[in-house]
Amino acid sequence: MTAGKYAYAFIALGICAAFLGAATAQAAEVAASSPPQTETTAPIALVPVTITDHGETLTMLLPQMPAFQKEEQSFPAIGFSISKYTARVEAAGIDVLVQHSVFADDGSVPPSLDEAAAGARDAIAAAYQPDRMMRDKQIDLGGMPAHLFSYSYTVNGASYVDDSVFIAIGFNQWNITLARRADSTAILPQIDEMLRAIRVQADKAE
Repeated sequence: MTAGKYAYAFIALGICAAFLGAATAQAAEVAASSPPQTETTAPIALVPVTITDHGETLTMLLPQMPAFQKEEQSFPAIGFSISKYTARVEAAGIDVLVQHSVFADDGSVPPSLDEAAAGARDAIAAAYQPDRMMRDKQIDLGGMPAHLFSYSYTVNGASYVDDSVFIAIGFNQWNITLARRADSTAILPQIDEMLRAIRVQADKAE
């Protein structure tokens, strides 16, 4: 990847992180104005969910949820686009946010996962100013390397925790974030199961 294009990758990450911050702030305002809900101790059922975008398919295990809302931004002058998917699962007290950044292949060498994770780390720090980084490590998702960030932050006086998985496949980058209030415990026992179940596969050419 050329130096210019590598810089654009970090710009894209910043845009994604800023979008996440705005979505979380909006969710915080809704939560603050809503009456408290009684959480059940029964496990929340998880179901397979897939997103297909630009020739790649993301598979996850998530609680029963409404359809994702999709927003796409394209920057043809600098050769990339960002697809953003969001959904809120009220019963589980969790927001699911997915970003897929697609970069034009200019024949250069794509960034390594470590390089891409470094950009994501900087974007998270700039957008959230985390109170604490609990996990910052490489993980294995069925043979595919990925990077996991778990961090806490404050929005409008409320504490939140995000678990964010970052995957780089060539020039394409996926970011899957599970965001919840720090005092929401309904989904907590299943967070790691949801993270471990994430898979990304390139669609086979016909």
